[in-house]
Amino acid sequence: MTGPRICRRAALTAFVVAAAPIASAQEIILDATSPIEEAKAATLLVPYAFYSPTYDFAIGFGGVLTGQIQDQLSVFFNAIRSTNGTDQVQLGFYGAQIPGTNRLFADGWISAGRFAELRAYVGEDENGVRSGSAGSDPDNFVRDEAIEIWSELRFDFVLPIGKGAKEPIQTYRLYRGILEGEGTGGRDWNPFTSGRTTLSARPFYQRQDFEKAVDGQEIATNGIELALEYDNTDFPRNPTYGSRQTISVSRDFGAFDSSDDWTVVEGEAVKFIDLGATSWSRQQVLAFGGWTAYSPTWNVEEDGTITNAPPYYRGTTLGGRRRLRGYPTDRFSDRAALLYWLEYRMVPDWQPLLDVEELAPARIDWWQLALFTEVGRVAPSWSLEDLHSDLEWNVGASLRLFARKAIVRMDFAIGPEGGAFWLDLGHPF
Repeated sequence: MTGPRICRRAALTAFVVAAAPIASAQEIILDATSPIEEAKAATLLVPYAFYSPTYDFAIGFGGVLTGQIQDQLSVFFNAIRSTNGTDQVQLGFYGAQIPGTNRLFADGWISAGRFAELRAYVGEDENGVRSGSAGSDPDNFVRDEAIEIWSELRFDFVLPIGKGAKEPIQTYRLYRGILEGEGTGGRDWNPFTSGRTTLSARPFYQRQDFEKAVDGQEIATNGIELALEYDNTDFPRNPTYGSRQTISVSRDFGAFDSSDDWTVVEGEAVKFIDLGATSWSRQQVLAFGGWTAYSPTWNVEEDGTITNAPPYYRGTTLGGRRRLRGYPTDRFSDRAALLYWLEYRMVPDWQPLLDVEELAPARIDWWQLALFTEVGRVAPSWSLEDLHSDLEWNVGASLRLFARKAIVRMDFAIGPEGGAFWLDLGHPF
């Protein structure tokens, strides 16, 4: 096994800074042990430092403001500068309720950076095998100086059915980080009586400008994603039981500076089973599900040229912090993709982090151990035979913290091509 790949890794304090925005746009989280005003509002400014192969040694400064303009709204920023010449700035907001409405919400963010070494799975090897295809050489990629700009704006409309009928903004009350009461749903599967259903429109723009390593020197996409999600879990941020289903269609119309026009259809289903608390655990959950994607516009010309396909970093892609975590970001891409996953999550009753004075500002309610496995594949066509042969796989373990009402996740996964370590926010699904 090759050494672990540390991918855009940051120190724990950096993710505590950004923790508050990673949540549903329609949630208010209250702490049963705190006054209501303190539970709703928080402000944090933190300098930090970290090391990774992408950045070398880097320093950063970030901040988040929550619950002070609107109870459910979070505004954040983050800036990074590294010794290898990488610079990055991120700005955004989550959970803004559109004035004059009670069911329409907006999230938005932008990230801009100059990277000294950005990896791209593009091109072919000497045998004509496309980089990123199933069975391709893991070393078949290019690495180059690049500028990346990535921005998304998401509009969510909460349908007036289920729990969303009377409560477009859902309030959850926690005790030591665990939900008190029944929550939003999960006992019965019926969108008209349980859970919350949301229609979303997400305009996006992402562009990578390379110095010299990629033909054309730029890979750009812009368009819109339309999605329908039924979240029938008790507490979406950290479910104990219930399920969630999402279907979406993404379309790049080839306008502006887009590299090509393309369409991708996606579907995801997740189930959470409550395994019950014990004398040594406060929560045990079995989480499993699947995701698939297909690009009906993907076309291979007679000379082998691929047209009307999404870029390697978007759409029918596996590898990275959420899907197939034992592989580098965007390791695999093709016309179709499929992934299955299984996780066991356990929150111990023992909580030694409360006694660590240096961690007090993070307000860590609990820590969680998760064990997981994933299997999946990309293929040139969507067929059960193609997508279930020679599957890629990984197994791993995860340490997660519930800090300032958000989940900070540290995953380590290993598979046939080595291993990867990820530091991220939120559960992967």
